[in-house]
Amino acid sequence: MAAKKKPAAESVAVVAVVRDDRDLADLPELAEELKAGGMTISRVLPLSGMVAGTCAPDAIAALNQKVPRMVVEPEMTVGPA
Repeated sequence: MAAKKKPAAESVAVVAVVRDDRDLADLPELAEELKAGGMTISRVLPLSGMVAGTCAPDAIAALNQKVPRMVVEPEMTVGPA
Protein backbone atom coordinates (compact mmCIF):
# COMPACT_ATOMS: atom_id res chain seq x y z
CA MET A 1 0.00 0.00 0.00
CA ALA A 2 1.39 3.40 -0.99
CA ALA A 3 2.14 5.88 1.77
CA LYS A 4 -0.26 8.78 1.98
CA LYS A 5 1.15 12.16 1.16
CA LYS A 6 0.98 14.81 3.81
CA PRO A 7 -1.40 17.59 2.75
CA ALA A 8 0.46 20.71 1.65
CA ALA A 9 0.30 23.62 4.04
CA GLU A 10 -2.11 26.28 2.88
CA SER A 11 -0.49 29.38 1.47
CA VAL A 12 -1.03 32.74 3.10
CA ALA A 13 -0.92 36.15 1.45
CA VAL A 14 2.27 38.01 2.36
CA VAL A 15 3.87 41.38 1.67
CA ALA A 16 7.61 42.03 1.62
CA VAL A 17 8.90 45.58 2.01
CA VAL A 18 12.47 46.87 1.64
CA ARG A 19 14.02 47.87 4.96
CA ASP A 20 15.95 50.79 3.44
CA ASP A 21 15.08 53.06 0.51
CA ARG A 22 18.61 52.55 -0.81
CA ASP A 23 17.51 49.02 -1.75
CA LEU A 24 14.70 50.18 -4.08
CA ALA A 25 16.93 49.84 -7.15
CA ASP A 26 17.60 46.19 -6.21
CA LEU A 27 13.91 45.26 -5.88
CA PRO A 28 13.82 42.95 -8.96
CA GLU A 29 16.78 40.97 -7.60
CA LEU A 30 15.29 40.89 -4.11
CA ALA A 31 12.01 39.59 -5.57
CA GLU A 32 13.96 36.78 -7.27
CA GLU A 33 15.56 35.91 -3.91
CA LEU A 34 12.10 35.74 -2.33
CA LYS A 35 10.93 33.50 -5.16
CA ALA A 36 13.93 31.22 -4.70
CA GLY A 37 13.08 31.06 -0.98
CA GLY A 38 9.58 29.73 -1.68
CA MET A 39 7.42 32.82 -2.17
CA THR A 40 5.04 32.88 -5.14
CA ILE A 41 5.19 36.45 -6.46
CA SER A 42 1.96 38.10 -7.62
CA ARG A 43 3.05 41.75 -7.79
CA VAL A 44 6.22 43.81 -7.61
CA LEU A 45 5.58 47.46 -6.73
CA PRO A 46 8.87 49.25 -7.42
CA LEU A 47 7.84 52.78 -6.39
CA SER A 48 6.76 51.63 -2.94
CA GLY A 49 9.44 48.95 -2.53
CA MET A 50 6.92 46.17 -2.02
CA VAL A 51 6.52 42.62 -3.26
CA ALA A 52 3.18 40.84 -2.79
CA GLY A 53 2.55 37.13 -3.05
CA THR A 54 1.91 33.94 -1.13
CA CYS A 55 3.93 31.38 0.79
CA ALA A 56 3.49 28.66 3.37
CA PRO A 57 2.92 30.12 6.84
CA ASP A 58 6.06 28.45 8.19
CA ALA A 59 8.17 29.98 5.38
CA ILE A 60 7.82 33.58 6.58
CA ALA A 61 10.61 33.38 9.16
CA ALA A 62 12.89 31.62 6.67
CA LEU A 63 12.24 34.31 4.05
CA ASN A 64 13.13 37.03 6.56
CA GLN A 65 16.45 35.25 7.20
CA LYS A 66 17.14 34.50 3.53
CA VAL A 67 16.42 38.07 2.35
CA PRO A 68 17.46 40.27 5.31
CA ARG A 69 17.12 43.51 3.32
CA MET A 70 13.33 42.98 3.28
CA VAL A 71 10.66 42.49 5.92
CA VAL A 72 8.18 39.72 5.08
CA GLU A 73 4.85 39.73 6.95
CA PRO A 74 1.36 38.31 6.48
CA GLU A 75 -0.83 40.62 4.43
CA MET A 76 -3.48 42.47 6.44
CA THR A 77 -6.83 43.85 5.34
CA VAL A 78 -7.77 47.22 6.78
CA GLY A 79 -11.37 48.36 6.77
CA PRO A 80 -14.52 46.50 5.81
CA ALA A 81 -13.95 43.13 4.18
